[in-house]
Amino acid sequence: MLTRLKFANADLRNFSIVRNSEINNALLNTADSAFSFSTDEAVLKKSLEIISLPRVDVIVNQFSGLNEAGAGTGFTLENAKYKAALVKFDEEVGKMLTAIMGRSNYANEEWLIILSSSFGGSKTGQIGLFDKDAVETFNVYSNSKFKSSEFKGGYSAYLNVNGYFPGVYTFNNVADQKPRTIENLGVNATTKMGPESEIFNASNYGGLTVDFRVKLYPDNFWEEYSQSGGDTLFYNNIVGKDESFDTATKGWSILTSRTNVYLKMDYGTASASSPSYLLERGKMGEWAHYTLSIENGSQRGTITYKWYLNGVQSNPLNQTLYGPTLETIASDASLRVGFNQQSTSYRSFLNADVSNLRIWKKVLSADEIKAISCLKEIPESFSSYESLLADYNQLFEKGSNGPVWKSSTKQAVADLNISGRNPYFNFSGISTVCDPLDYLSTYDVLPQVFYWMNLSTQLDWNLNGRLFLNKFESEFL
Repeated sequence: MLTRLKFANADLRNFSIVRNSEINNALLNTADSAFSFSTDEAVLKKSLEIISLPRVDVIVNQFSGLNEAGAGTGFTLENAKYKAALVKFDEEVGKMLTAIMGRSNYANEEWLIILSSSFGGSKTGQIGLFDKDAVETFNVYSNSKFKSSEFKGGYSAYLNVNGYFPGVYTFNNVADQKPRTIENLGVNATTKMGPESEIFNASNYGGLTVDFRVKLYPDNFWEEYSQSGGDTLFYNNIVGKDESFDTATKGWSILTSRTNVYLKMDYGTASASSPSYLLERGKMGEWAHYTLSIENGSQRGTITYKWYLNGVQSNPLNQTLYGPTLETIASDASLRVGFNQQSTSYRSFLNADVSNLRIWKKVLSADEIKAISCLKEIPESFSSYESLLADYNQLFEKGSNGPVWKSSTKQAVADLNISGRNPYFNFSGISTVCDPLDYLSTYDVLPQVFYWMNLSTQLDWNLNGRLFLNKFESEFL
């Protein structure tokens, strides 16, 4: 951050006062003055000295007392040691705020105070876990003119699913026939094929509803292959219960086809797909909420499905697939997010983020589907809560077996095992179509600092954060 600030304005006076010297060495090494200390008391003392200087533009502080108090003993107020450290830190922040407001030119200055934590900790004092307590954190933005507001988003884990198995492939449809080496790809998440996956068969319940959030990326992996609209999404599973693209394997899949999305069902001897108009999808590069419900049709040998985008049912409202039934598509195939074991000749290089995969053992009503498109978490008071079979919104590390995606429902269901040599996943507050600006993240700090100091950023900096403080400009008029 300080490097970018210096690039935008070389005259800025920046200071870094931290506990961990590596922060200064690796991240803040362009500060005009950088200090590292072994205690929070020393950090506070030096911070008060810097605040009293006539010219100060940016101060970065790091305190570690809370982390030290909770590690091994518990990051909870029931832990007396942690609670005492929290009270102490609050007093330290208060002393710095008092010093800022005591500056001789304070009346002519506009200070933005940002308080944040890079990670959380468990109730038992563990750090580095991939659960709700460990990854949820906060940002506090303070200025004397701000009106009090709180933006609180639900917790969710999302997984980037992409590619095929790492390796070297040559495709007939690529003009120059050059092989391509696929590295750091091949990420999907699946239950184990077998009895533990049979619980997800719609035939067990007479109907099924699947909903999830997805962000499809528009990048074209095969740059030499020219096609209008791109070709990244050519025949690849997003979410489904089918071992391959082959008709011989039974199941259902929500797939991509070039830049479209469609539904495919295999019943051992044949397959059925959604009509040529395909399924309505969200915009590339933006989060969208998809919902599919399936049940046996009124006509023998058919399945009726309904498709919803962001809680709104697509037209035509009810669609029929002729041939399959819930019974003939049932199998022990894995529930999977991301690619299945289809032929590589389909150039199957999906690139998408997927979160909040939920399986319901009934066909939800249109009103219920509209409601869940707006819900970050499903409360027990929800009308069909008891029908929520699986809710994959948490990621945990599972020792030597690698990372798994866990369901948070009361009913025990199989984990989704995450594949790939270098899988990556992240955590975020959830924005929905109903309240798209209801959460903030630590990534948002950087744009706020540049905005506050009236400095321009550059596109090639690739800042991930979102600017939101400009929405509060009226408070300064």
